[in-house]
Amino acid sequence: MKIKAKYFVIFWLIGLIFLVYSSITNVNGEQTFSLTFYGDYSCPLCHEKYGIINSFVAGHPEINFTSFWIGINISFPEYYARLNELNETSSPLPPALVLNRSGEILIYYSADITTQNLENWLLGKTPVETEFTIWIAFVTGLIMGISACMLLLLSVLGTSLTMVASRGKYLIISLGLIVGIIAAYLVVSIIFLVVMNALSIITYLKYIFGVVLLFLGSWQIIEFKHEKSIIFGTNPKIKSMWRDFIEKESGIYAFLLGLTFAFIKIPCFGAPYLQILFVSIDDPLIGLFIAFYLLGLLIPIVGVLLAIRIGFQSEKLNQFRLNYRPYLRLLSGCLLITLTLYLFLDTIISLYILLWIILGEFLIFVLAIWIISRRTKIRNSYRTSSQEPLYG
Repeated sequence: MKIKAKYFVIFWLIGLIFLVYSSITNVNGEQTFSLTFYGDYSCPLCHEKYGIINSFVAGHPEINFTSFWIGINISFPEYYARLNELNETSSPLPPALVLNRSGEILIYYSADITTQNLENWLLGKTPVETEFTIWIAFVTGLIMGISACMLLLLSVLGTSLTMVASRGKYLIISLGLIVGIIAAYLVVSIIFLVVMNALSIITYLKYIFGVVLLFLGSWQIIEFKHEKSIIFGTNPKIKSMWRDFIEKESGIYAFLLGLTFAFIKIPCFGAPYLQILFVSIDDPLIGLFIAFYLLGLLIPIVGVLLAIRIGFQSEKLNQFRLNYRPYLRLLSGCLLITLTLYLFLDTIISLYILLWIILGEFLIFVLAIWIISRRTKIRNSYRTSSQEPLYG
């Protein structure tokens, strides 16, 4: 186990080095920024977008800004000719904005010309990266859905659910648990965002928050082999309360179970979610990121609940958790540290590379589980065959 875990961490470190190196190599020396706006003087939308750009540039004196108005100082043929020079073969009507960031050319039209997109461009991000952020949130939620803490809850609840014969009652209990988890995450989101906005005046808040996350991620790696966690353990009285909730076999108590479990176990499997919230705190699409994270989180939960209903034994789920708990903790710790490094280096780290690193960590985990299970089967088969009597 010790050697295998070492290899897991080594692969993760190699991935992180590649993540940082591939991003930093794109940042060379002093950067230059220029914006070139093309508008039709008779177009109201063009004047609206020009106002947005003008306000943005006023707050960033390092940007060189020029504007051209069709019918004033440029014609339509000249407008299309200039965009064709930039390999833009199918140029829509203005407004159009050519963004030059140290030689990297982008062209935004109409809906893309927003203050948020301009701020992101200045940091080296583009509207396309929103898609990567969505997938990062989804994959992170998916990984947290198979965390050791979540599997413990599902295995214990599954033992009780196997005694529920009524399909309707089973559905109500399952929905109660899911709604309770969602409600807890939404409440945590509101509280966290309000608190972070109130604390935004604190200098280096990002780094203070990042250090806390690094500590939580590192601690999961440090104690990955321990049966009981010092930080992520649960008070026996709370465990007893959850046991009572489960034994009630009620939708309301299942809701309370999901609600309190998600609240109390935030340090165990909710820290990556808080990191995603922190990074997206000023993004108008933060609600979409939350939705995709929760979607990823709930897929394993719904899958396990359906599997138990059709006959899957919850004891096997618990055995899986016990057998591979060290690797589940390693995966959670590595994921949290990776996301935190992005928090520190968000101006130079590519979200595209970050997404692939997270997927790589998950695939390494799956591969490790497959190799271990195969070796265990071969070892058990060998022991069985060696104990058979030989006849000659």
